[in-house]
This record gives sequence, structure tokens and C-alpha cells, in this order.
Amino acid sequence: MELREAFVKRKGRFKLLERSLAAAGFPKAAPLLEVGCATGEGSAHLAELGYTCVTGVDIDAEAIAQAREKFPGVCFVCADARSLPFAAGSFEGIISEAAFSVIDGKAEAAREYARVLAPGWLVLLHDFAAAAEHAHTQPGIPCLDGVQSMAGYRAVFGAAGFECACESEEYGEYIGIAMSLGKAYGVPPTEVGKYIVSAFGRDGYVTDFFAHTRLTYCRMLFKRK
Repeated sequence: MELREAFVKRKGRFKLLERSLAAAGFPKAAPLLEVGCATGEGSAHLAELGYTCVTGVDIDAEAIAQAREKFPGVCFVCADARSLPFAAGSFEGIISEAAFSVIDGKAEAAREYARVLAPGWLVLLHDFAAAAEHAHTQPGIPCLDGVQSMAGYRAVFGAAGFECACESEEYGEYIGIAMSLGKAYGVPPTEVGKYIVSAFGRDGYVTDFFAHTRLTYCRMLFKRK
């Protein structure tokens, strides 16, 4: 099973999203953009919750084709987060589910988020985060090579014209992900990191990334000034 597929299929994937949506207070009719929507499950879940104007964006054309086939009632666009094909101020909320960390050129992406987001509205970011001293660790796992510390994410969005409205470490979410991946691959949760490195990492990487980076998960809300 591909790592992205295992991540997408994990049990209780949207519980944190539902709690965070309540905190963000997006109106049901607000135009929302999910950046890094992959095969569309998150965008479709937003629509199921009653959000009536949802657009999902991903750079992967094959993933977008799958999303359109599975969820024809939701708008999906193939585009680069660093160059979004939308007019300034088009959205009243941007959602990123474990997608910002994998973007090359985070500063450019954050500036694009600021451009397409109406002033005063929010970016909701859920993502993996590393302890400050490990913020630039390159684990050799494609989906985790861009992980930053929470301070690092704050700095990127701050430079783009956002202020951090609230943030929290969601370590329970990280543990849930580890348990779900362990079940998917038939290994104990404590061995998930080593398994992922061996199965998906680049040649030459030896150290157990999960054990040495103190990886966690975070929820952050950034308000457009």
C-alpha cells in the first residue's frame, strides 16, 4: 500500500478537522479552498458537513483526476500551491491537511495563500511538526522532508502577512497516525518509523527519524492581516 493511501484511509482521520472547523468558525456558505487535497477525501468531507462552496487543489494531476471521478459534486483544480489560478481575495478560508510540509517553496505558497484569501480570514493548518532543534532535518522520507517546527511555520506565515490566531500541539493525532499506519503495514506502532524509512526512504538513510526528531503534530490558525 502506498504511504499516501495508508494515511488517507486511517481511522478517525477527520476528527481533528471537525474540531478545528468549529474553532475557525467558517460560515457554511463561505468559499473554502483545500490546498493539497490529494484524491479529494478532505474536500468531500467538508461538503458532507454542509460547506457549500469548496474547491480542492493539488499539483498531482492523477490525484485530481481520481478526486473528480470519486466526488463529482466538488470542484477540483490541478495547480501548484505557489501559483494558484484564482483572483485575489477569492476565498474566506484555506485548509491544509498535512500538505504544507511537503511543499517546496513554502514562502511562495504562503504568499499565494495571502493573495487569494480575503483580509481578516483564516488559514487552518494541520501538519507534522518537529522540535526546534530538528526543524531542518531531512529524514529521507519524501512526505516528511519538509517538516518544520511550529515556530518555523509561524515565521513563514508571518512573513507573508499572517498573524497566528491560535496553535496547539496535537500529539494524540500523531500517536493515532502511528497506530493506524502500524495496523496498515502489520508492524507495532513503535516500529512504524523504521518500517517507513526502510520501505519509502531514500538509500543511505540509517537513523530512525521518528525516534530522533521528536516528531509531533500541530494545529495552527493563521489570520490574514
